[in-house]
Amino acid sequence: MDKKKFISKLADVPYLIAAGIIYAVAYNMFLIPGNIFVGGVGGIATVWTILYNVNTGLVIFLLNLPLIIAFMIIYGWRASIKSIIGIGVASLFLSVSEALNILPPAFANPDENKLLYAIFGGIVLGIAIGFFFTRGYTTGGTDIVALLLKPKFKNISTSRLILITDVIVIVYAAISMKDWMTVLYSFVAVFMMTSTLGIVTGGFEKGCLAYIFSSDPEGIAQMISDTLGRGVTFIDGMGWYTKTPQKIIMCVVKKSEIYRIKLIAKTVDPKSFIIVSETIETIGLGFKESIDDDAFEQKKK
Repeated sequence: MDKKKFISKLADVPYLIAAGIIYAVAYNMFLIPGNIFVGGVGGIATVWTILYNVNTGLVIFLLNLPLIIAFMIIYGWRASIKSIIGIGVASLFLSVSEALNILPPAFANPDENKLLYAIFGGIVLGIAIGFFFTRGYTTGGTDIVALLLKPKFKNISTSRLILITDVIVIVYAAISMKDWMTVLYSFVAVFMMTSTLGIVTGGFEKGCLAYIFSSDPEGIAQMISDTLGRGVTFIDGMGWYTKTPQKIIMCVVKKSEIYRIKLIAKTVDPKSFIIVSETIETIGLGFKESIDDDAFEQKKK
């Protein structure tokens, strides 16, 4: 790894640390003491923590482990590496802070302040996940479950599979806790989490269209193809001032990848000029398979 790549990787560390701390705050100060369940692996781990007094971070890691292995088998190592790191960081900070008991409940009388726990727990968790997403990392859970189920349920969109999985976990939590009001408060938390996540990431699910002007378009295009696996299109252009023909790079990526696109361009050519715009919808390989679906390309056999 050369110096520039090492520095770019090192730049992720503050984001990961901040995300891990905020993630731990969300669970230890709000979700666990308030008996709030946000679905997915985290929701199951919260139930088990309350009922059996286990370490939430450790449970989240162990439950994600078989999911990430299955994900790697289907989608490949490249698509899995940042999920592995994100899961590891989130689980580590949550586990250590819980073991040290350094993050007390945010409000007194959890039964009377359940709505506050749901609102602020959802907001804080949304911020944490948003920090992970802005650098291309994920925390696993229902996203992985939905993508694993997708090959078997091709007629159901990925977003609907995520929703179905979350609902099943929340209902499981309500049955386990013998409290159906838990469903209401948990959906409040989920709503606050997704709303906050959208604000932090600027609409993470939407795609981005990048135009890159560079003296080394071939080098940038090759690195985008090698590291992101995204298609690149060259557009013939000409600078009006210089009257010099130039190849313009056009590439459509997900918002979680736009940081890496900019990093690649500036690594190959520090003087490159980049224009990024948000797309309303992207349909095709690597994005949505059809007009009503969010797709994730499987590893080629």
